[in-house]
Amino acid sequence: MRNLLRQPRCLALAASIACFVAACCSPALLFAHDPPVRGITTLVWGWWGLAKGDFPWLANPIYFGALALAWKKKYLLAMAMSAVAISLGLRSLQVKEWFYSEAGGTPIAALGIGFRFWIASFAVLFVGAALLQWVVRPRTGPPAQPPPWGSSARR
Repeated sequence: MRNLLRQPRCLALAASIACFVAACCSPALLFAHDPPVRGITTLVWGWWGLAKGDFPWLANPIYFGALALAWKKKYLLAMAMSAVAISLGLRSLQVKEWFYSEAGGTPIAALGIGFRFWIASFAVLFVGAALLQWVVRPRTGPPAQPPPWGSSARR
């Protein structure tokens, strides 16, 4: 496990996943008169918002796709999908109600720390993929071939 975490790719993915797990465990939606809704609840039930035209939940499958692409070392695609996840996730700022049932929506007073961890998971993946693409990859690329007139040509 220690050797795995020394790999920059694994470290970037682990940091992003840690933020996502923290988002699931933290309060994501805060209400004036009701207890907060945790991130795991919004992950499991947030897709119901699609029926009302609230699309932020779609950031989750896009994020999971970006994770898979980063794992496969497709860093540019992972960055693009992370950027889409960030933009969709930020649409949460426009969502006004959470629906506990079909009866009607409960007004959202504020977004909790879970929301911030959630957006951070996308941003960490974006930055990690960018660093892996443009900083780490060039340093760990294939070894340079010696010129044909190198040391083997001397006698």
